[in-house]
Amino acid sequence: MASITLKNLTKKYGNTFAIENLNLEIKDGEFFILLGPSGCGKSTTLLSIAGLIKPEGGEIWIGDDLVASIEQGIFKRPQDRDGAMVFQDYALYPHMTVFKNIVFPLEIRGLDKNEVVRIIKERNEIARIKIVRLIKDINEIARIRKEKAETESNVKGGDETAREAKDEEDIEWIFKDEEELARIINDKNELARMAKDKKEIARLEKIRAETTSNVKEADETAKEAKDEEEVEWLFKDEEELARIINDKNEIAHIAKDRIEIAKKVKEAADRLGITDLLDRKPSQLSGGQRQRVALARAIVRNPKVFLMDEPLSNLDAKLRDFARAELKKLHEKVGTTFIYVTHDQLEAMSLGDRIAILNKGSLEQLGTPEDVYNHPANVFVAGFIGTPPINIMEGILIEKDGKIGVDCGHFTYNLASESELKGRIFAPEIIFGIRPENVKIAGGEIKEGAIIAEIYVIEPIGRENIIHLKIGEKHLISLTSAMQDLKVGDNVSISFDEKRIHIFDKKTQLALDPNYIHPWVNYGIARKDQGDLKGAIEAYEQAIALDPNTAIAWYNLGIARKDQGDLKGAIKAYERAVALNPKYVDAWVHLGATRSNLKDFAGAITATQTALKLSLEQNDARSTAMAYYNLGCYSAGAGKTLEVIDFLKKAIKIHNEYANIAKQDASFDSIRSNPEFLDLISMS
Repeated sequence: MASITLKNLTKKYGNTFAIENLNLEIKDGEFFILLGPSGCGKSTTLLSIAGLIKPEGGEIWIGDDLVASIEQGIFKRPQDRDGAMVFQDYALYPHMTVFKNIVFPLEIRGLDKNEVVRIIKERNEIARIKIVRLIKDINEIARIRKEKAETESNVKGGDETAREAKDEEDIEWIFKDEEELARIINDKNELARMAKDKKEIARLEKIRAETTSNVKEADETAKEAKDEEEVEWLFKDEEELARIINDKNEIAHIAKDRIEIAKKVKEAADRLGITDLLDRKPSQLSGGQRQRVALARAIVRNPKVFLMDEPLSNLDAKLRDFARAELKKLHEKVGTTFIYVTHDQLEAMSLGDRIAILNKGSLEQLGTPEDVYNHPANVFVAGFIGTPPINIMEGILIEKDGKIGVDCGHFTYNLASESELKGRIFAPEIIFGIRPENVKIAGGEIKEGAIIAEIYVIEPIGRENIIHLKIGEKHLISLTSAMQDLKVGDNVSISFDEKRIHIFDKKTQLALDPNYIHPWVNYGIARKDQGDLKGAIEAYEQAIALDPNTAIAWYNLGIARKDQGDLKGAIKAYERAVALNPKYVDAWVHLGATRSNLKDFAGAITATQTALKLSLEQNDARSTAMAYYNLGCYSAGAGKTLEVIDFLKKAIKIHNEYANIAKQDASFDSIRSNPEFLDLISMS
């Protein structure tokens, strides 16, 4: 299991950004969803994590392992990232059976790569056939031996013949390890094919017939058993057989591995209902069956992370529901990190612990399913999440008799939480949103002042009806019980659930939820990524105005102020962030770095020591290594050479790449000729 961290991840094709400065922290063991429309960058993000796409910029961490950093020249191969991938288009091997497709990732990981198996696979076909004949015909040969022995008393020279044929001790040597050989040669299809070759059995039957019908020919039969051809047939592979059988412990180990592999394959196949398909080829399977084989191939491993690119998209509705439930149960059982790409909202909402909603390569919102549904950060998220879609209408905020309402043209609606909206909107133009299930259609008489709508379409969908309403030129959708008696053409009064109304600023498209300040933080991050530091600072300050006790807003304000060159203002923001959240490691790190920019190395060391202490408490190796390295930098600025070497040693011990970083870091110019420093950076 492992956490996944993306820092400023960027990938573009030509002049088009597939993903741009994407930052995500995926928790260890989390079921994380990448959701968005086609072309939003979700699959590009997944393939970048898998190592199948090389990004243009940023970093990818899997646990404490930096697997991609173009700036540092790091890009680990997919097989070195220990992730199991499930593709949308199956990616099965057409020449392999289902069993072999599922078992393939276990084989290539080295579980069966050893000398004994290599020998068996490299043996020529003739040798293999002869060994199988020996195993399969033991009883027949033993019977012939017995019959030959019975004729010895009546045949002159019978004793000599028996000795020439091969004494019992020698014959038993050939077969004493037949059980071990049977386990080694476990290819049932091959054994079945070889068993069909009855030529040798026929030859032995002929010998038996000759010995029983004509005792006088017994001597000749015995001589035939001794001739050069028979000796070669029995003992040609004697040396190879002895070599194979020599290491019984190794054979037992291989057998144990194969039994374990078979158990894993059977468990995965049972879980996905494909046990009866194990002997088939992919061409003999339906699309849904192929997708389940692809899932089984991932499940059979024990990777750090499962990467799934719309794995259920080709299943029919009933099977998709079943597979979705099985995936959720699987995640609960194994506890491994899942990263799951989909455009299906139902999959995202039902499976995910958290959902990242992407659009045009940028992160629109990150949160729990309940969070993104009930508190959409902006108009895009509100419109993308939910079926039927949210009702969106443009309007103008108006104030009348001390109350604030929304004038949507054909109706006006008074807001219950109007006081909380005052002073928070740049302009009176807003966007009014209400989900269909929160649009209530009242029965009976229409009361004065009610909002009047006409029913013009009814869509029955079982226990519910989707009701399409018209208010003048405005269209709304309501989701009602199928038991409600409604007819097309009826004029009805409607109302809205006051606690479920969404108000968005028309200019910024951001939510103005009184209890949700994070859209302003996200908006500020987006403005900063586009180079608009002034706009970013305004957004962060707006978030702080809504809730002065939110550490993340102060932290991001500090970053923006530092980038703007206001180092003292940045320090004040960072200090406010750590005062609100004393365990905010990143805020302590940035506070230390900004203090060092002002040559306050003592203050920088103090802040970074706090970051180090928290990193150790949280068992965060990456942050710990960074803290040690930064302490080395600030100690160098303070002229503490011995402490510099000590901190660098600890940083490099955790992550060797810091040796290479230190080579280029001007912070160490004062000790660049120090022998101990030279020894340290030579480790890269």
